[in-house]
Amino acid sequence: MPQTITLKDGSFRVIGYVTVHENGDKTLKDASFRVLGYYVASTNTTKDASFRVVGHGDILTMLLNK
Repeated sequence: MPQTITLKDGSFRVIGYVTVHENGDKTLKDASFRVLGYYVASTNTTKDASFRVVGHGDILTMLLNK
């Protein structure tokens, strides 16, 4: 069962959500639940909402600032 983690800023406002799946993959959504990107554990890559590779490793939270 996937686990959802709430991300908050320094003022405790919700800025996004990360859903962690059983296989290690992750999905990042903003505070309005729009998908911002994906982390694919099997390839160790982070992809944006259009499935373009934006980096290697889990750098999902970088997509929150775009």
